[in-house]
Amino acid sequence: NKHRKKLFHGVAKRRLKELLEALHAIKSSTGRDPSLILLWVNSGGIYRLVPRLRNCSTSVSMREKYEVAEAAIETVAEFVKYGNDVVRTRLVEVPNLLSSLVSLCGEEVLLRFSQPLVENIGRIAYNLSISNPIRAVALMEAGWANLLVRALRARLHNEDAAYYVTWAIHTLLSDGPLICKILFIAAGAKSTLKKTLKRHPTDNEVKRHCTHSLRILGDR
Repeated sequence: NKHRKKLFHGVAKRRLKELLEALHAIKSSTGRDPSLILLWVNSGGIYRLVPRLRNCSTSVSMREKYEVAEAAIETVAEFVKYGNDVVRTRLVEVPNLLSSLVSLCGEEVLLRFSQPLVENIGRIAYNLSISNPIRAVALMEAGWANLLVRALRARLHNEDAAYYVTWAIHTLLSDGPLICKILFIAAGAKSTLKKTLKRHPTDNEVKRHCTHSLRILGDR
């Protein structure tokens, strides 16, 4: 049993290392070139990546899980920012991609949430949902209301992180249907937005995102 456990842990570590290498290779090979990003997404590479993200083993350390979460979210953030609208729609259509990213950011990884990770979570949600209710719904169905509120809570004190996440929340509430409002209320967005507002009273953009969002949520 002890030997089997050790063997399983070794296999899990190797798979995790390979996954990290794959994520870095994808990012470096596509760069920020919209045509290369589109080519990679159209090739079906993303479909092969999702099962590996979903099977990120529980037998590895929190630090290793965090590295995968950071690399995966950074890669997708660059794709949705620099890719065109076809890329954004394709990414939303990939089964389980958005929910896999949420799963990677579980409670144990949340403790290590850094400013860049939180900013990238905000960037993904903003770039996917702006002027697109269908993609906004896909984010909601994959658990992104909860992820955004948790990410904001984790880096509430940081002005840049607060800016990107409140921007994403505001966009989802403004451009998305009623389900966005319902799920953000359920995720505890009201109290988190109020705390953010108190923490950054002089940042006009954060203030605008929070006050408008709270108004939509029926609080101000």
